[in-house]
Amino acid sequence: MAVFIGGQCGDNVLGQAQWPSILFPFSPTTNQNHPIEDLVLKSRAEFSAMVERQSKSLAEAIQEYQRRYHRAPPPGFDLWYQKAQEANTTLIDEYDLLMQDLEPFWGMSAQELHSKTAMVSTNDVWIGRLSVRDHKMEVDPQGHAAYGDEVPQIMNWTKPFAEFLPNMDLVFNSLDEPRVIVSMVFSNLPYEIAQTEPDPIMA
Repeated sequence: MAVFIGGQCGDNVLGQAQWPSILFPFSPTTNQNHPIEDLVLKSRAEFSAMVERQSKSLAEAIQEYQRRYHRAPPPGFDLWYQKAQEANTTLIDEYDLLMQDLEPFWGMSAQELHSKTAMVSTNDVWIGRLSVRDHKMEVDPQGHAAYGDEVPQIMNWTKPFAEFLPNMDLVFNSLDEPRVIVSMVFSNLPYEIAQTEPDPIMA
């Protein structure tokens, strides 16, 4: 590989210094791609293949969701699919990261989730709560001074879809750091429980 340092390298003219190929296997004097170029080409090919295999109909999307996640899509999935098509969404079937984040909660009953949500949202000023009732959204005023405009902004983003949302409470941690640090033993337990529950308890 040619190395350029200040116009010359030792007694070699600019561009003539040669280094052991074991250190620099790429040679710009050949048609060999730089390793980064190979990574880019590989990623582009993988992305193109992923786009190509996306579901082309609602029936296909439901079937793919069930195949990947071993449970039925959530209520309103047909409406979401319609909106996604209207917005020309590129990736219809890709929920892996979202499902990974939600997985621990499948190990809890709806009643337990409601109870814990109510507990943290009323006992901590750094927790913001967004409530949906009869398709209308409002921010819980408790702790509003502490979490500033974050939750109201989320409400503004979500308002266009409020007519499709069920009654629910969303809680948000307004701190930059986690509020709770859980040991690996306890953090794995909800995943293990969730694996034994084919479907959540909906309420």
